[in-house]
Amino acid sequence: MKRLTYCVFLLVMGLSGCADRQFLAVRVNHEVERVFREGTMLPNYTYYYNGPENEPIALLALDKRYQLNSEFWTRCEENDARYPGWIKEFIRLNGDFDDINYVRIDYKGNEILSETNERIGMVYSRYDWIVTWRGEGNELIIPPPQPSTSQHPSHMMRRRSL
Repeated sequence: MKRLTYCVFLLVMGLSGCADRQFLAVRVNHEVERVFREGTMLPNYTYYYNGPENEPIALLALDKRYQLNSEFWTRCEENDARYPGWIKEFIRLNGDFDDINYVRIDYKGNEILSETNERIGMVYSRYDWIVTWRGEGNELIIPPPQPSTSQHPSHMMRRRSL
């Protein structure tokens, strides 16, 4: 079912002019994971979270030279007091099971790269399908991270007989 949903999503994106979008590279980076796990907000980034305030699904750090165009992310205050608690909770949740999307929780750090391979953003998320593209000027569009098919181990996908 999720594969069908993904195929329909790609078809709709293609029909809606997605081909004209300038997508940016997003890749896993262990240094980014370390930066988030240290629990300190870097001064040259604007921070956002996605999901419920008490248990976000992802954190986004965006270079202050760029603007986020999204209603899916909530901006954090500088040195937000909730941030260290979120990081501790993310570390505690690693290895648990996400019973909404039926995937293993495994927070990873990803970097968003400009066209010149400069890091312009970082995402720390339990889901590994992250896309971003350019809007006008220094505007970036970043939908919420989603679980990918690679996060669905086959043994979790099958129903067990009783």
